Amino acid sequence: MQGQADLTAIATIELATIFGSFFLYPARHLLLKGDEPVTIGSRALEILIALTERAGELVTKDELISRAWPGATVEESNLRAQIALLRKVLGDDHAAARYIAAVPSRGYRFIAPLSRAQGDTATTVTAAPNNLPRLLTQPIGREQAIRVVEGRFQRFRLVTIVGPGGIGKTTVGLSVAERLASSYEHGLCFLDLAPISNPQALPFMLASQLRLNDTSHDPTMHLGAHLRDKRMLLVFDSCELVLDGAARLAETLLREAPEIGIVATSREALRVEGESVYRLPSLDMPPPAAGLTAADALEFPAIRLFVERAISFQGCRSIRQQPQAWPRPRTPAPSALRHRRRSDRRADRDR
Repeated sequence: MQGQADLTAIATIELATIFGSFFLYPARHLLLKGDEPVTIGSRALEILIALTERAGELVTKDELISRAWPGATVEESNLRAQIALLRKVLGDDHAAARYIAAVPSRGYRFIAPLSRAQGDTATTVTAAPNNLPRLLTQPIGREQAIRVVEGRFQRFRLVTIVGPGGIGKTTVGLSVAERLASSYEHGLCFLDLAPISNPQALPFMLASQLRLNDTSHDPTMHLGAHLRDKRMLLVFDSCELVLDGAARLAETLLREAPEIGIVATSREALRVEGESVYRLPSLDMPPPAAGLTAADALEFPAIRLFVERAISFQGCRSIRQQPQAWPRPRTPAPSALRHRRRSDRRADRDR
């Protein structure tokens, strides 16, 4: 019925991996907690499937990276981020892991008891698909940007968030998509284009995320037909390396599917008809004012973000706990100044 989420029935006979209160259906790339679908990104889900396939065994970092990022070269920090996301979704504790245990310098192991069941699952999922990666922290200093971009979707179907690398485009894009989710009854689909260098791979990547069959040839027209009667939000993240391909795909889909919307992030605009470009500004920095305390500086988003990252990656909790003045150049004591002046005068006489 129009106005309701599509019903996606799990096949009556399908192998499910069961652990704790979770039901994992690898063939459908679906994770349930009880009867409710769990929102989780495709890479984190692929890592979970790989770990549960070899439960109790060590799965190396290289094996997990090749599974989640096939054919791409990525930093190990990306794997750690996905593992952290997976643990958060599962309610796991790094200090006392129930599901995923790290093997230092080697990889990870799925340690929880599990079972596999085949039979009449009779489970119906009413939630629309959503593979958005979860933000591990709340956006800092970006509330206005998120509101502005969200508001533009009242007038535009494609909004591109533009800015230099590392400024926070992905964070803003994901936050906007999360807020708009309820407006798109057929769900959200996230594409991470950073590892892609061949623009011709984009339609295949989107078709794979949408679980479309028969994509041996160019699936662009198949995508248009599939999305034509859908109200769905697409997120194209990091378009800059495949800018022309992303622009062509966006233009085609916007023309063929009149109810879809697209959030794009890029270092430059897509230059597509009907595109609204939002140039993301830098976070506010404190002025070089003397006597600025740490508490005062933390009112500025750039400093607050820096401190949060320092605490997260280095465990520098003392930064947060000590709101004393920021370090200043040391001023010599008056006696030291008098001694310095006398020494200078003697040196002048000796010249």
